[in-house]
Amino acid sequence: MSAINLKVLLILLLSINISNSLFWDLFSNRRYGITYKLFTRQNPLIGQYIFYSNPKSLMRSYFNNARPTRMIIHGVGQNENSSMNIILTKSYLTRGDFNVIVVDWSTVASPIYQYARLKVNMIGMAVSKYITWLNPNYNTLHVIGYDLGAHIAGIAGKNTVNGRIGRIIGLDPSLPLFSENLSINRLNSGDAQLVEVFHSNGGRLGIFSRMGQLDYYINNGRQQPECASSTDASCSHYRAVTVFSNLVSKNHKYLVIPCMTIDEIANKCSLDPIEILLEEISPSGIYQVSTDSAEPLNVNEATDP
Repeated sequence: MSAINLKVLLILLLSINISNSLFWDLFSNRRYGITYKLFTRQNPLIGQYIFYSNPKSLMRSYFNNARPTRMIIHGVGQNENSSMNIILTKSYLTRGDFNVIVVDWSTVASPIYQYARLKVNMIGMAVSKYITWLNPNYNTLHVIGYDLGAHIAGIAGKNTVNGRIGRIIGLDPSLPLFSENLSINRLNSGDAQLVEVFHSNGGRLGIFSRMGQLDYYINNGRQQPECASSTDASCSHYRAVTVFSNLVSKNHKYLVIPCMTIDEIANKCSLDPIEILLEEISPSGIYQVSTDSAEPLNVNEATDP
């Protein structure tokens, strides 16, 4: 590039009002190559990209603000085609008429965990700007994040402008390089109107301590019985996704055991089981969810007397 062209480019850049939030919003989403793909019952298999600050892509899509919206954020080393996005999208569209938006941040979700961890705050900020631009019904917006995606959801929830996200569901939020005591840079209970967390590999790949108003501990919340023969902690870590997906698609009541303290989780909580329907507001607290070892994707279901 010639010196004259460089000078012209510099003048153009300096002429931009850098305080203009639209410019920086575009820059952040484009810089990290984040995409947002919509699935509905009208297009359950082939998603439609809705590009940030691009009204045409929104108007041409099947997005309908009268529907509840579910936004799914994957974890480290994953992308829009990863199994968690496929099974959760299918589960939600089986359950009801939703806008399901799959967030793909795979350009920086490197298999190298330490690198991906460094990008969590920036991706979370970009997602918050996308939500603010999309301006969905916040009360019926649920953001579901797995692994690092749970913390991205938390950062997004901390920074949305037009309202508070209705619900954030954290699926075994990542532990490595996060502080269980310092919540400013991770998912915590204040990031949405309601925060639910499903723990399945606490103390290893996932955080064991309470993070939401509702904390569900799958079995003991640490090593899952279906993964007993596996030396790979990711088996138990991913169980949060498969159990939650099963709860979404079945759409009926299931049994959980309330716990008086987190210490009870190691064995079995002592209170009587109660019935819960996913997405209903339940009393804030700690709950133990027991899976059926014969059918690993099931949880103990409530039956009519």
